[in-house]
Amino acid sequence: MTIASTISKVSYVGNGSTAAFAIPFYFVKDEDIGVVLRGSDGTETAQTLTTDYTLSGAGNPLGGICTMTSTPESGETLVIHRDPAMVQETDYQENDAFPAQTHEKALDLLTMICQALSEKLDRAVIFQITSSVSGITIQEPEPGSILMWNGAGTGFENGPDATDIENAQSNASVAALSATSATDMAAQAEASAVRAESGAQEATAAAEGLSAGPEPGNPAQNWRLGSGAYQDLVFLDGAADWNPGSLASGAGESLSVPVPGAQIGDFALVSPPCDIQDCSCSAHVREQGVAEVRLENLTGAAVDIGSGSWRVRVMKRIPLEVA
Repeated sequence: MTIASTISKVSYVGNGSTAAFAIPFYFVKDEDIGVVLRGSDGTETAQTLTTDYTLSGAGNPLGGICTMTSTPESGETLVIHRDPAMVQETDYQENDAFPAQTHEKALDLLTMICQALSEKLDRAVIFQITSSVSGITIQEPEPGSILMWNGAGTGFENGPDATDIENAQSNASVAALSATSATDMAAQAEASAVRAESGAQEATAAAEGLSAGPEPGNPAQNWRLGSGAYQDLVFLDGAADWNPGSLASGAGESLSVPVPGAQIGDFALVSPPCDIQDCSCSAHVREQGVAEVRLENLTGAAVDIGSGSWRVRVMKRIPLEVA
């Protein structure tokens, strides 16, 4: 007979009641059939002929029936496949008449073997037909390790295990946090630079005005400080004891210094009593009679600032009264 169908495997979903399952393909003998039961958890168990199932229909071109001893339950899958032994059992006798029927059965068996191999290859991982890769090797398995290409791309090798991957993920998280922190510090440094530039411009304007004016305390002369006419420049001083202590990177502290007569808009300068270790320091009049000193650590490391008396000088402009 001929074998026109390429079907060599069939699967059924269990329902807890059906025990007989059709085999829709030709098989020569019962031993050529394999039966596998897949559990709901994915575990596969090979079934044993006469113990777990019986067959009927061997040699029938239309196929046969597989009857299970125990009915597959819901969630289980029954797979019936043709898997003949790869042997050649036909013996031709010299000078005998050509045994057409025996010869055809031998060809049928070879076709079944080819179909069984084809079904297995269909489930295998293979390279594309245009690939020139061949002779790929795989190392002995290492529990918990991943399989990866070697550096030359000529084979597989055992790679990192779950612990290595977990450590790499942890290191990546730490690096991401460090990058975020660095970005924040850069933004703080940029903001401080803007404030410093603004303070420098104010100081330059004050210096230009002072260079054009008279000696302090001589209200008889009319002179200019920046824009507008002024009669005199008054210096108001204040001081306060302060111990900023240890400042973490990016941290800042503020000090209120009483300066009677000071008003918002007056120029303010601060004189630290010790080395501020490259920290940013500025002063401004926060409210009437009170100046505020601001100390910020933008060095990238913790610093410890000493204690002492912090002095503030406020420069107050007195406008010229026009009669």
